[in-house]
Amino acid sequence: GADAHVFNGGKAHLADMIHAASLEIKRKKIYSRTGWLKDEASRNFLHAGGSLFDSNIDVDLIPVAMNSTLQKYRLPDSPAKLTDVAPTVLSLFDVSKEHLSYPLLSAALLAPLGECMRENETPIDFTIFLVGRSESGKSYLAALHQSFFGEFDKKSFPANFTDTANSIEPKLDALQDVLMVVDDDFPDENQRKTQMQAVVQKIVRAISDGNTRSRMGRKTFVPRTLPICTGEYIPKLPPSTLNRILFLTMEQTDLDYYGAFKHAWENRDHLRHFIVHYLRWIAANWDLVKELLKENICEAENLLSDQTSGRSRDAAVKLP
Repeated sequence: GADAHVFNGGKAHLADMIHAASLEIKRKKIYSRTGWLKDEASRNFLHAGGSLFDSNIDVDLIPVAMNSTLQKYRLPDSPAKLTDVAPTVLSLFDVSKEHLSYPLLSAALLAPLGECMRENETPIDFTIFLVGRSESGKSYLAALHQSFFGEFDKKSFPANFTDTANSIEPKLDALQDVLMVVDDDFPDENQRKTQMQAVVQKIVRAISDGNTRSRMGRKTFVPRTLPICTGEYIPKLPPSTLNRILFLTMEQTDLDYYGAFKHAWENRDHLRHFIVHYLRWIAANWDLVKELLKENICEAENLLSDQTSGRSRDAAVKLP
């Protein structure tokens, strides 16, 4: 019949048998990054568990860091009801003083808008640096907001200052449209300052320039994340680099540790459930979101026109 397999000799039988038996094989696309992915039909959002909107897409972040740390960027397929998780999000306004809670929550909500911002030609080109003494709670506060994007806690950050300046580059490239906390965790105090300064300079320059400097034979990475660094002091960097950082100073009394923060921390899993609803809304209202972002930036520029100037002002106007 029409489906007959005819050969001139016997050598092709094995290959034909394998091919015939594989006709029903399922095919999946595997990505090694997070963030928005657009195809002809729709938009998808990638995370360590795959895609929120397409079960035929897989994501493997292990090759990026050569360990399983980034696999924590995992969002629920079936989120809890919005009415059940939204109160935890709103409580973040009360976990710390306003100069911390407002910009950090804004950063968490801005990160997934990165692709919209790029399409508007107003990319996220700044880094947030949370400065505070030891035991001030800065790592807890950073981890709380990192929890919007996965199963994180104070001991499991996407990056820290034990990363070298070169090893941080693939993470900046792969962790698209999410927060990336770089925590001040460095056991060797003698090398701490030098290492931190090198890593922070690499991050800030890459985010601000929109790429890492290419070297002969090396890939050029395109950072599309929103970094939040934590540290006990402001790093000694050139003024041109420091101007690209939005510094948030934290004291021990700024965190409502046994009140609103404790409640939010115990319920931090609500945050990644909330972000799924948020991402679905963005995907369904893409063009509207872009217009709202333009309006928000214009209004913020008018409000801040007489108060600040330079890159710090440029960063502030982009926060929702």
